[in-house]
This record gives sequence, structure tokens and C-alpha cells, in this order.
Amino acid sequence: MYLLETVDLSQNNILTQVAKRDYASLDELYKEIGQPERIRRIRQKKIPEPGTLHLVSSANLSKLPRTGKILVIDFGEAFLVDHPPLRGIGIPVPYATPEDLYAKVASPANDLWAIACLLFEWWYGQPLFGGSSRDSISEEWTTYLGKLPQPYWSEFKERKKLFDDSGKLRRKKNQLFGPRRRK
Repeated sequence: MYLLETVDLSQNNILTQVAKRDYASLDELYKEIGQPERIRRIRQKKIPEPGTLHLVSSANLSKLPRTGKILVIDFGEAFLVDHPPLRGIGIPVPYATPEDLYAKVASPANDLWAIACLLFEWWYGQPLFGGSSRDSISEEWTTYLGKLPQPYWSEFKERKKLFDDSGKLRRKKNQLFGPRRRK
């Protein structure tokens, strides 16, 4: 038996399956999801894609009937558990484990961590950890989970500016819930 490690479980790679529906026309579909709103007309010489004349808002697909199935897509970073990549994995920073960001270690634990981050994001409407770099996410991990284990603590470049040797924050942060108060 082969176990596949997905390694790229993020908001962009999890879909909710919509029930099959036949629409006679776009107008019929727009009755359910609403008419797209034109945001702006492209007035540049360089158009983003051939044929694009204007940008529209994202469709509100929440009114479409669902099957209850969740689909995982984009297995471009997948690997067999017995053969992890040597370079680490390509999961986005907010969903990555400390082991991946520091040691480039890929394992099934990466998916469990990513699923926990996704569940929090779906439940609360914001990412559990909002960092965009290894140091910014390490700051959030340390603030809310405590001092990172070695050798990650030593490799955390910004730690001396932000934390004392025991991992306590040197300054106060605004907190609603989760790591940062989002605007």
C-alpha cells in the first residue's frame, strides 16, 4: 500500500463540490448567484490576458446547492511518504510546520498541521498564523505557543529583538483572538 502525502493543503487547494445543475442561460445562473459587478475597465496598453477588457468581482457561489463533498486539488507537491523530497515542501508559510520551514522535513504531520490551520481559518474567518516569512510566522508561533524548540529557536533571526531568552514577548501585542488583530 502506498501512502500519498499531499503537503499543499491550503485555502486555495480545498474546494466544496457544487451540485450539478443545468442552466439554460447565463441569466438563469445570475438569478442564483447575482450579476457580476464590473470593477474597472482596463485602460492599459498591456492587457492582463488576451480578450480581457474589464475586471469583475468574484462570484458569490455560496447560494449554489452543494453535494457535501470536499475536494482536495493540486497535487503538484505530493510525494509518497516513503520518498519525501530532499528540498522540503512548497506549502504556503501560514500553513507550514516549524519542521518544514527550518529543517525542510516533510512528513504526514505537515498535512495534520495544515488541516488544523485551515479549520481555524474556516471557523474564525482569518488565518491562525498570518506570517508571510519564516521570521514573521516564528514570531507568531512563539507569541501564542511558546518558545520554539532547538535548533529552531537558535535559527529564529529576529528572536532577540522580540523575545527574552525564555521566549517571553518583550512588547505587548493587540490581540482579539488568534495571532494578530486583522483589519
